[in-house]
Amino acid sequence: MIGYKLLLVEDEASLAHLVSIQLKTYGHKVKVATNTTEARDSICNEEFDLILLDWMLPDENGVDFLRWMKSSSDLDIKTKPVIFVTALTTPVHIIQALELGADDYVTKPFEESVLVARINAVMRRSQKKNSGAFYKPDKSGFLNVGDLKLDPKAFEVYLKDERLNLTRSEFLLLKHLMSELGCVLTRETLISKVQGTEINVTGRTVDTHIFGLRKKLKEYSHVIETIRGVGYRFNSPVSTSSTNSATLNPTTESSIGSATDTSVD
Repeated sequence: MIGYKLLLVEDEASLAHLVSIQLKTYGHKVKVATNTTEARDSICNEEFDLILLDWMLPDENGVDFLRWMKSSSDLDIKTKPVIFVTALTTPVHIIQALELGADDYVTKPFEESVLVARINAVMRRSQKKNSGAFYKPDKSGFLNVGDLKLDPKAFEVYLKDERLNLTRSEFLLLKHLMSELGCVLTRETLISKVQGTEINVTGRTVDTHIFGLRKKLKEYSHVIETIRGVGYRFNSPVSTSSTNSATLNPTTESSIGSATDTSVD
C-alpha cells in the first residue's frame, strides 16, 4: 500500500476528522488546515504530496488559494497536485477549478474509497509527469502513445502501423489531447484549438467529432475519457480504468458519501 502525505484544507471539524481517519486507514498521512492561512503556512514549511482543497473556507475561497499556488515562484508549490473536495456541484464550478489547474474535483457527499482512488490516480499522473514518462515528441517530432503514432507535420495518424483516415477536426482534437496526456481539456479549450477561420465549432460539434474519433481508434477508443459536463482527457493505455461508485448514506461511519462521476463515459 502506497501512502502519501496529504494536506486537507477543510473548515468543518467533524468532516475533517472523519476524512483524516478514513485516509489514514489506507496508509496516508494527513494534516488538517482549517483555513487558507494555515494552509499557506503548512505548504511553505512542510512537504506534501497532494492538497485536498475545500472551496468555501472562512478566510478565503479555495479558488483564490489555488490561484496563489499556481502563481507562486516556488516551483514545488506551483506544481503541487490539487483535488477540490467541495459541496459545489455545478459544471461552472467544476470547469473553473479545472481550468485554473486543479487535477480533479470531488463533490460532497462522497464515498471514501472513491476519494482514495482519485488520489491514487492523480498521484500516478503526477509521478509520470515529474519522471518524464508523459509523452514528449521523439526526434522525428512524432507523438507516440503505445501503438498510436501521430505525425503533426504530415497530418497522419497510425495505429499499429495502419494509417487512420481522420478528418481535420478529428486529427486536431487527437493531437491536442495527446499533447496534454493525463490533463483535462474543457470543451471550450478544445474548441479554441480546432476552430478555424471558416469553421464554426460548438461544444456539441466537439462531442460528435470525439464520437467519430473513438470509432476510428477501435480498441484504443477507451484512452479518450469523458469528464462529464467538462470535457475530455487522453490517458495512457496502461492506466485507463473506470471506477463505479454508489452513493452511501453520509450518516454511516464507513461512508463520507459519494463522488460526482466526472470521469466515466
